[in-house]
Order: sequence, then structure tokens, then C-alpha cells
Amino acid sequence: MIGRVARCERPILIIAFLLAAIAACLFFIIAVPSGQAPDERAHALRADSLRHGVIVGVRWEAGPPAMRQQPSSPTDGEVKAIRVPHLQAGGRADPALVVALAPFADLAPDARLTPALFDAARAAPWQGPAIVDFPNTIQYPPTFYVGGALALAAAQGLGFGPYDATLGMRLANAAQFLVLGGLALWLAVAGRLCLFVVLTLPMTLFVASSTSQDGIMIAAAALAAALVSRMWQVPALPVGRLALLALTLAAVIMARPTNAPLALLLLLPQAGIVWRRRLAAFAAVTLATLCWSALVTMPLAVPLRDGVDAAAHLARIGTAPGAVLDMLRATLDANIADYFAQMVGRFGLLQILMPDWSLWAYLLPVAAAIAGDMIQPAAGPRLRLAAAVVIVLGGAGLIAIAQYLTWTPVGSTRIEGVQGRYFLPLATVIGLGVAGLVPLAARWPRGAAVLVALTGPVIGALAVPGVVIARYYGS
Repeated sequence: MIGRVARCERPILIIAFLLAAIAACLFFIIAVPSGQAPDERAHALRADSLRHGVIVGVRWEAGPPAMRQQPSSPTDGEVKAIRVPHLQAGGRADPALVVALAPFADLAPDARLTPALFDAARAAPWQGPAIVDFPNTIQYPPTFYVGGALALAAAQGLGFGPYDATLGMRLANAAQFLVLGGLALWLAVAGRLCLFVVLTLPMTLFVASSTSQDGIMIAAAALAAALVSRMWQVPALPVGRLALLALTLAAVIMARPTNAPLALLLLLPQAGIVWRRRLAAFAAVTLATLCWSALVTMPLAVPLRDGVDAAAHLARIGTAPGAVLDMLRATLDANIADYFAQMVGRFGLLQILMPDWSLWAYLLPVAAAIAGDMIQPAAGPRLRLAAAVVIVLGGAGLIAIAQYLTWTPVGSTRIEGVQGRYFLPLATVIGLGVAGLVPLAARWPRGAAVLVALTGPVIGALAVPGVVIARYYGS
């Protein structure tokens, strides 16, 4: 039986993924109100701005500058008063989305959902486009918001209000995630078990069923990993497949520049593709990311929290790099276990955590997926493991730097704002890295690993509904 499981691995994993993802996404869409996913209101506004023709947003000064105290240098303890302009960034979008999601985006930590809250959300009418402030998402490219923008337009055209339109956007995002995730599992010929586990993590399914771009981005990263693994098996690779891989990676990296190390996948040896073309593809992806950052991200950057000063942080990196490394070590010591918990399942506005037993239990399918992807005939270039390590560690380092510059107040002893879900696109390369390290041809070890990996969605189904329902509706 276990040998038959190995022979039917691909359809088994695809069917299990689709069943688990459809069930989980529908549950999250119904049970978790719009506005109760990280930055969900801002993501809805970004999609709405796209349907009003906003590709690149605007930044403006709103009100007089404020006085703020900050250290006079990165290393001394003296402070000085500085004038800080009150900047906002955004674009044309319907402010009705802000009003409609306010009852849930501002839900008190101990509050429960009531019919009155839903009535208030659904009573908000469309207002028409105006300049709205949403600085943390206006910097994102439109790639992963097109489906959501179409869903919002269709919902309004059918007579639905802003709140119900965001539910339509959630459905559209979940549908795109299902298509890209299923395609990744179909195309992958190495690292498929790790892709399955990443795609079926409760946290992945949670963001996939929100208005956020994160779920689609994770599935697109999985698709890129699958394309790479398939290229390893083709004796003469058409150049078009390299172009498709480059476009997919460009979309993933531009959506979150901390994913930039994923571009190293383009430099790995590919059958039938000379190094010049691989280097050209890598350069094209890098150039696209740098151009978007230079033309859009940097001009629209505004402080997202009081006390954050990127210039002061950059100066500290230059004058006291050891102190920054001490901050990083302190951050890891305090939060490394929490990052894993957030990667597996931390819902709502990061206040709903899966039970401890389920987090420990999830180590089993994760370990089985890694072991299963190791146990297969050798696949891919010898540098695959080194590339995966560099991608994961390099991406993690960029995440830490980005949060240090944009979310950590001056004077903090730890880097703030790092969330486990940021690591999920990087995790899609783990299976590629370990693929074929134990090149056994026997089917039963692989089949056993598949069966254990399939317990992941079961653990999620047992653990997630209870904590979500208890949070929003009472135990």
C-alpha cells in the first residue's frame, strides 16, 4: 500500500491540497470578519485604487510638522528635538472601505462579534473615489491585486456594498491561490512534499483567504520552485520556460523585496540554458526590483510608527554595527519559537494562536516532508542545498533589516515587527535544497513520508476552528 501511495503521490497531494485549502479558506472567509487579518483594510484599499487607475501612488504632507525627541547620534545617550513632517501616502480609492471595515479592524481584544457589528459594516454605502492614506500597501506593485480589483468592481456592479465586496475580494484571492498552488504541485518533480506542507500551513491558508497579497505571493513562490525543479529534469530547456520563471520571480520579489534572494534560483545550472542567459534573467529580475524600489517604494516611504527614523538606523549600522548585531541576537533569543508558531498558525490580528499541542504536532509533517524530499533519486545541480541555505538565511537577514529600518523605534534593544508569515515564500525552496540528498529508489520510505505529511491539514482542521470560534463568538 505504501508503495502505491508513492506511485500516486502527485494526484494524492493535489487532491489533498485542494480539499484542505477550499475547506479552510471558506471557513476563514465566513468565520473571520473582513478587517481581522493583518493590514487587510490597507490591502483592500490598494486593490480598490488599482480599479481607479492608480498604479503609482502619491505622498503628501498632512498638517504642520511635529516635534520629536531622538538621540543626537547613534551612540550617545543625549537627545535633541527635531521637526518631523507629518507625511501620508496613498492614492485614489473609495473611503467607504475604511468605514465598512472599521467595526472589525478596530475590534477590541476581548470583544465578540454581534449582529449589530455586521449591520453597521453592511450599512456603509459607496462614496466614490477620493485620496486615501494607506502607506503600507500603496508601495506594492499591482500584480497580485488585479483579481481583487476585478472582484471589488464586480461586487459593486452587482449591487453589493463595500463590506460584502471585500468578501468577494477574499474569494477571488483564495481562487488565485488555489490555481497557483495546485499548478505548483502538479509541475514540481522535486521538493513536492515541502511545497505541500508550506501551502497547507494554517497560516498560509489564513492569509490566502484575506484581502492580502500574501497568499497569492506564497503560491507564486511555490510555482517558481516547481518550475525550477521541472527544469532540472529536461535535457534541453526551451528559453520560454526561463522567461516564465523570471517573470514569476520578479512578481514575487517586487511584491516584497525581502524575497530578493529567490532570484538566485535563476543562477543555478539549467539543462540547455547557457550561463549568459541565466545571468541575463537574473539581471532583469534584479533591475525590475531596483527600478520599482527607486521609482515607487522610496519616493512613497513614510514613517509607519512614531519614533522610527530610517536615517538614524542607517547611521547606527555604519557607526555601531556590533550593537545592531546584538539587537539581532536579542531578537532571536526572545522570538525564535514565536516565529515558528506564527508560520504555522497565528490568526486574526496575530492574537489567535493555535494550541501548543498542535504546534508541536506540526513538527511531524514538517520533518516528514523534509525527509521525504531527501529520499528520491538525485535531482538538480550540486549547488542546490547551498543555494537554498543562502536564500533562506539571506531573506531572513533582509527581513530583519527591513523591519529595523521601517518598524523599530530609535532606542529599541530588539528589532520589532518581524512576523513568521514573512518567511513563508522563502520556505518554498527548502524542498529544492534537500532534494535527492538520500537518493534511494525504494518507494516505501517516500510513501510513508507522504502519509505523514498528509497529517498536516488534519492537525489544522482539529486545532483551528475551536480557537477562531472561541475568539470571535465565545467558547
